[in-house]
Amino acid sequence: HIAGGVNTINGRSYRDDNGHGTHVAGIAAALGTKGQIPGVAPRASLYAVKALDANGEGYLSDIIEGINWCIEKNIPVINMSLGLEGGTSLALREAVRRASRKGIVIAASAGNNGRLSGGIDEPAKYRESIAVAASTRSNRIAPYSSRGKGIAVTA
Repeated sequence: HIAGGVNTINGRSYRDDNGHGTHVAGIAAALGTKGQIPGVAPRASLYAVKALDANGEGYLSDIIEGINWCIEKNIPVINMSLGLEGGTSLALREAVRRASRKGIVIAASAGNNGRLSGGIDEPAKYRESIAVAASTRSNRIAPYSSRGKGIAVTA
């Protein structure tokens, strides 16, 4: 269940108007009622941090604000299904370090740039993050999934 949240974009609703966060939340914590498949942690409390717009785009400052909100609220796990492809942000790096020092587990998307990605996205490539690549139903690396040093799990 959604126990709360924050919208770092404009302070309004943290409702998911993109759909990806809801999809990931279902994998994590779906209740499995009415014959549906339960998530991996159906009793977990989830917090929605809306830092990207309906198109999945946004500002690093909003993402960092979301990380800081999680630190302040003592959220134990941050899932970041986002990434900077080819970019570098010292501010994002420091925010992830602060979260890690507080004992927060950070999982992050390796990226969606396929075989030619040249490596995995930030923040997945940070040593404080668990870098997650995508796989297919046949247990192969998904064609769109970024590849490179530092991937911890493929699912």
